[in-house]
Amino acid sequence: MKLQFKRLLASVMVLAVTATGITAPQESVFDNLIPVNSITASAVTEYTSGNYKYTISNNEATITKYTGTVAKAITIPASFKRGTKTYPVVAIDNYAFTNAPITYVTTPSSVTRIGHMAFGNCANLETACIEGKPEFDRLVFDSCPLLKTVSLSDEITSISQQMFEGCSSLEIVFLPRSLNTIGSYAFHRCSSLKSITLPKSCIKIQDYAFRNCGALSNIQLTYVSELGEGAFENCTSLESISIPKICKKIQPSTFDGCSSLTNVKQPLSNPTR
Repeated sequence: MKLQFKRLLASVMVLAVTATGITAPQESVFDNLIPVNSITASAVTEYTSGNYKYTISNNEATITKYTGTVAKAITIPASFKRGTKTYPVVAIDNYAFTNAPITYVTTPSSVTRIGHMAFGNCANLETACIEGKPEFDRLVFDSCPLLKTVSLSDEITSISQQMFEGCSSLEIVFLPRSLNTIGSYAFHRCSSLKSITLPKSCIKIQDYAFRNCGALSNIQLTYVSELGEGAFENCTSLESISIPKICKKIQPSTFDGCSSLTNVKQPLSNPTR
């Protein structure tokens, strides 16, 4: 990387980190962790309706398992009826749709939590649409090889750690207008992602968020104030970047391995929101 680029990085860094002798991990530090909490307890009774298994707690339903075996598009139900009573579906449990043959999924706005690996390893999944304002555990869409398009509700404020890690076909992501933070490794190894538009509300890009996104060539950081370690590491198609004046935290390794990056700019004034 050219001397001019290194000087510019030094000039905008407020929190300096000594990177000598440190190499980024080849795998995510979260890969071998076991989720701390399961949404449901093992002793809770499960009920079946159609291709879904549910548990009920506090008059609310959690989807614990999808049992369908045919590749098809689904819209997850917003409620579960048992007898004469109807329960809103408020959660999708850890691993509920892992390895499911679904091709398209829409989640209802009633869901407030989507668990660890909830849609992980869905080999046929091409499109996902998330409604409402759910909180996400890690690895929600981990390693969905055909996932190409994702639409996230404007109410969502953060993308969780490793949320789309290893989604190698991901090309189109409609980010929420209220998005504040992109979590660590969120788009790690999304090797088909060429461009992404950040909303004005997005101010934090955490460690290794776009690591190994080799096709990424266009991203505007106009309103970003924090860039984490290795946030764009090995984004080898990235040729130009503009670091806003409001960016008060940037790490020495933020752009490590960006072999095509030769043009770095810093605007003279802060952007107008």
